[in-house]
Amino acid sequence: MAKAKFEKLNTKNPEIKTTHADLQDDKKKIGRPAGTSKVKEQANCPFTVALTKTQREELFEYAKEDDRTAGYVVKKALIEKGIITK
Repeated sequence: MAKAKFEKLNTKNPEIKTTHADLQDDKKKIGRPAGTSKVKEQANCPFTVALTKTQREELFEYAKEDDRTAGYVVKKALIEKGIITK
């Protein structure tokens, strides 16, 4: 297989440049595959929550017990309260 790729190299004519990308047989498309079920709306949206030092420690402690991130815990609470939808 490697031999077949190197046969594509043009060593006789130095004006024609062959790059590494030219030798790649399986060029992958950028982005999600067609028919994917993922919603394109997904994105990270940073926001600030005003917590006291004790509240922050409690949040991180709770998240660690649940083996989650603090952001996930906040998102979960917002969904449960009906403030945001899934």
